[in-house]
Amino acid sequence: MNWASCVAITSPTHWMIALQGTSARSASVFQSPTASSAIAVGNPARSADSRFYSPQKFNLLRAFLFEDPRATIPPVGYPIFDLSPSEDKESPKMYAQAMDELNDFFEIEWKLFRPRILIAPNRKILEEIREEETPDWVVGSTIGDRVVVLLSYEISKKGERTYIRSREDFYKLIKHELCHCFTSRVAGSIKPRWVAEGVSLYVADQIGRYPEPKKFLGFLDNNNIFQESGYVVDLLIKVHGKKKFLDFLHSLKNEKPPTAFKEVYELSLEYKTFDNLLSKVKKA
Repeated sequence: MNWASCVAITSPTHWMIALQGTSARSASVFQSPTASSAIAVGNPARSADSRFYSPQKFNLLRAFLFEDPRATIPPVGYPIFDLSPSEDKESPKMYAQAMDELNDFFEIEWKLFRPRILIAPNRKILEEIREEETPDWVVGSTIGDRVVVLLSYEISKKGERTYIRSREDFYKLIKHELCHCFTSRVAGSIKPRWVAEGVSLYVADQIGRYPEPKKFLGFLDNNNIFQESGYVVDLLIKVHGKKKFLDFLHSLKNEKPPTAFKEVYELSLEYKTFDNLLSKVKKA
């Protein structure tokens, strides 16, 4: 089956959920009532954890993935959207370029069951998909490791608090969100937030959106994530090389972050380590 890389959401048609599986009820989908194809919304089996799903979604996962008779499914509505290939001719080109560059950075060949992008025409639709209200600076997010949801370029660039002002900015957004999918594929679904955001900021060349910190104060405690994490990844790659950083990502699948960091870098995962790296780079 051929999938369009970027799909526009034209309208919500019903309030329900469609679940479609291959051999093990493995994928939930947004599907048009009149279309013969559907857009898969991730593979929740890899991260079926109540921390990442609403109670309703988690019950659905238990019932459909694990056939758990204890699961209860309340009568909550889920929207099915009419989908159509995006009329934005530039976004598919950006998608192809970003996928090539991300495959190169992560040194993998993601050719099958690749991420797909859903373009929301307005913030209301974006929030329907995310199932939550969003501040106006949020213009994109990922669902699992297979679906990226973006606010359309025309709407994104009108926001007073967004950084989207040009097609180049929108390309960086696409690459940033797709990078989250790659990071989940390489490092697993449960990883520190500073790793997820730091890699995306670094790879999408968005570090310059924030001033370089003079001292690291919060990223290990889930504070100052966007301000610090990109510079953390930049330092690790500058000082120790990309190969070690990729080794660290791969090790996160099986080890807790402090253990993985110690095994790969022979350093403690603490602020002092990164302050020392920062001083080392400035002196060079």
